[in-house]
Amino acid sequence: MKRRKFVRNILLFIFAFIFGYTVKKEGESMILQRIESTMDKGKGGKSIAEIKILEEELASVSKNINELNVNISNYGAVGDNSTDNAPFINQALSDLKARGGGVLFLPEGFFRIKTPIKISGTGIYLKSASAYKTRIVADSSFVGNELIRFEQDEITFNKGIGIEGLYVDCNNAASNGITVVNGYDQLSFRNVEVRNCNDKFINFNFIQNNSKQLGQTVLMENTIGEHFGNESLQPIYLFERYQEINLVGCKAFANKANTSPLNGTLRVGDGFYFKDCRGVTLTGCSAAFGENGVVIHSKVRNIAGFTFVGQTHEHITGYAIKTVNPNSHSIVNITCFPIRKEGSAGGFLLKKTTQCTLYTLDNKVELTNGSDQNTIFTTDVSKVTNSGIGNSVIGLANLNSIGFSVNDMLNVQKSSTPSMQLEVEKTDKKARFVYNASETTDNGMSLDKLVNGSYVKQVEVLNDTINFKDTIGTTYASMKTNIANDHTGFFLTYRVSGVNYYKQVRIGAVDSGGAGFRQLIIPN
Repeated sequence: MKRRKFVRNILLFIFAFIFGYTVKKEGESMILQRIESTMDKGKGGKSIAEIKILEEELASVSKNINELNVNISNYGAVGDNSTDNAPFINQALSDLKARGGGVLFLPEGFFRIKTPIKISGTGIYLKSASAYKTRIVADSSFVGNELIRFEQDEITFNKGIGIEGLYVDCNNAASNGITVVNGYDQLSFRNVEVRNCNDKFINFNFIQNNSKQLGQTVLMENTIGEHFGNESLQPIYLFERYQEINLVGCKAFANKANTSPLNGTLRVGDGFYFKDCRGVTLTGCSAAFGENGVVIHSKVRNIAGFTFVGQTHEHITGYAIKTVNPNSHSIVNITCFPIRKEGSAGGFLLKKTTQCTLYTLDNKVELTNGSDQNTIFTTDVSKVTNSGIGNSVIGLANLNSIGFSVNDMLNVQKSSTPSMQLEVEKTDKKARFVYNASETTDNGMSLDKLVNGSYVKQVEVLNDTINFKDTIGTTYASMKTNIANDHTGFFLTYRVSGVNYYKQVRIGAVDSGGAGFRQLIIPN
């Protein structure tokens, strides 16, 4: 009410300054008074008829502002943490719906409710004085499926709705925090906290009751959800059949923050749960004190397009990202950049999931049958279980080994003798390429083969020589560039009367091999 008076008075002063009026206070009201000397036609002023039109326009603007902004205090709501305010708030929302939408303002205070707040009109936005000073609190006698519910009565799509700056205290009531049904376009939730939610219920619940419809365009910024206890059976955020979801700086405490798990070191509960969704981006979000940070579930349709950037996980004992795909549908295109962790970030479990790029660092990765064409960047290839086809597992440098590997077959290592190693998976058949060099000398290269647990040079390239060796390291042929007259650069191993010889191949006399040819000869 005070804010509307302030806005109206400002408009009056501006009007008076432009059109030659003065503002006079009478009791609690401000009125316009015409200045006669400047209002006569032809003296630079406005005619009385023109002033009347402007007055009507000003009154219309003021009326529109009042109609589109409703304060729950004007309907009898009291933030004394005891009065049941649900009837007053719902009446204000009913009036806003009749006007075609607007902003419902909640001033400072703790507003208790015994039944749900229902927003059944499109284009309605809840805004409070501050998430720190304004709370909706479930009474101990609260009855309902959620504290706040957005659902249209007449139309299918629920558009242009949201909340800004509100603390919702579920007070461990047997209900969800906020539920949005059939949300479609321009859904905005900023600086909203839903805490003390019963462990069997959901803090932020986005669902569809039309099996053929997808919700879309959801923006959530700096929202926080937290369960009451540490036996969580439901996620903090649930999205079912939505697309174009953007979460920025959102936090999910699957269980009460800083509580110990009930079962030893294992926790229960999920942070973010996406069921049959697509086009999802999480930027700078965090999940903590739960089993799984993110669950991606394909239940009745193919889903694709999940991106995680700047994610933080704290004390997640199960999986950072877990895919659930019990049917024949596909989960495609998950991109996850490195997750910052406190305590444990969780591993990665991909079930029938393809074309993903994950930076998993030193966390466990499980690629099950049907998870194909994925690229995994890890600092410990031993933690990657790969049962799929066509996956690329790239081992990054770590404290024990500077270099990288691909699919545990190609290993490139940096050291005083850098090497590139090729291996056949799950066998002892391995080979490597080694470059022997230092800052001052060049000792050449070699191609080595693993024989009886040790690498043996098979091909050795020195400054001016290439040596070919057998499996015990004995040279049986060589090629050299520095040669004498009438000699070749080839050295061969040959056997005479049971004796092995290793000699240089020489060139015979002119025409010794026929006209125009020389023979190649070796010593007896």
